[in-house]
Amino acid sequence: MAFITIQFYFDMKHITLFFSFVALLGCAVSCGSDENLEVPAPAVEVLKAETFFPVLGGEKQVVVAQTPAQAYALNDWLKVTQSDKTIKLSTSFNNTPQSRNTLLVLKNDKGDSTNINVMQEGVNFGLPQEKAYYGGDESYKTTIPVTANVEVKYSSTADWLTVVHEGDQLKVQAEVNKTRRARVAYVKAEALGLQDSIVFVQASINDVAGKYTQHALRLKDSVMVETTNEVEIVPITSAKAHFIIDKIYKWEIDFTSGKGFVLSNGKILREEKDPQKGTPIYIETALAVDNFNYKSQTYIMGTRDLLDLRVGANGELYFQQHEKLDDTRNWASYLLARFSTKTPDRGSFQGILTEFIQPRLVRK
Repeated sequence: MAFITIQFYFDMKHITLFFSFVALLGCAVSCGSDENLEVPAPAVEVLKAETFFPVLGGEKQVVVAQTPAQAYALNDWLKVTQSDKTIKLSTSFNNTPQSRNTLLVLKNDKGDSTNINVMQEGVNFGLPQEKAYYGGDESYKTTIPVTANVEVKYSSTADWLTVVHEGDQLKVQAEVNKTRRARVAYVKAEALGLQDSIVFVQASINDVAGKYTQHALRLKDSVMVETTNEVEIVPITSAKAHFIIDKIYKWEIDFTSGKGFVLSNGKILREEKDPQKGTPIYIETALAVDNFNYKSQTYIMGTRDLLDLRVGANGELYFQQHEKLDDTRNWASYLLARFSTKTPDRGSFQGILTEFIQPRLVRK
């Protein structure tokens, strides 16, 4: 390599000229080296390649410049037939939602290979879950965008919910709910044995108000036994109600149309007097675990713990944990406990009054 020494004066003009020369020199060196690179010839030269299959399958072909010694696919869903310089590809219906890929391997006489990726799309259809509807008894109209690469049948599971398919959208209409009961229906999409659906729920607070029998388990003499209690849900507003147990304990709970109730624990349901001290005793709620028993009396005292009473698939109410608290246990139960203060804590805890473990409501 030759070294070039350049003398120059330290003025801006000469500095500029010097760097321009260095840049041109570098370009000449790099450009010259690129021209000497050799691109290796492919093992089998491909002239034409059809490598994409629709979901229903079909036939495609690959044309090469010379007859390959071998032509095969790495996966058996792609059938390969060789006819001189034409490689015929075929596949059947891909009945899964996932697209699939494989390699077509073309080998020459020396054993060198050219690999070509071949793909087939999967079944593509469905309904956007964000279009699910939870509302009151009023009528409701909406438009749902839909796309599919197969023929799809759209339908409703109830007469009060109509579905019309027009182009790339569904027009859905729910009639006014005059039944005085919560009701649930689904918009369904069916294709090739696969199914998707979104839910439509009409439920106002008056639809779920009324008298119920609550079935639950409670601890008695170290054994969990079945018990029943009378429960009444009495609306206060369109968004609040009283959950009254045995006409004694009154729990104010929150309601969301179409979804159901959220029960906040740590609420005072009743105030009593300590028979000996004459001081107040507060009956308050606490969240309990579903596997509560004599050996594992697990519950949470506090005011931040929530319990859901949701509108189910049949329009009936059911208890459900509000959030996942651990990986192994379900928290969809509650109990009543005595406290000496209005805010529940271990210092003011006076013992459990009764438990309602794995509760369920049956409407009268």
